[in-house]
Amino acid sequence: MAPGRRKGGARGKANDQLKLGDLVLAKVKGFPAWPAKISNPEDWGHSPDPKKYFVQFFGTSEISCKASIWKQDSMNRCK
Repeated sequence: MAPGRRKGGARGKANDQLKLGDLVLAKVKGFPAWPAKISNPEDWGHSPDPKKYFVQFFGTSEISCKASIWKQDSMNRCK
């Protein structure tokens, strides 16, 4: 790694802009990234963790607290 570069430094900026209801790709160990939306943990009976995002996966409706997620870009839609 080049001197002066921090590992994962740019990732934090993008995640700071996420809000409730945003569409994201969330990764769970052992599974591929899967579409999900940012949810309110209190709606599911969980306490909020300010360092992680609470997501609900599409298709399975499973929930998870994740730190590594990617925001969906609306420009990636097929026309």
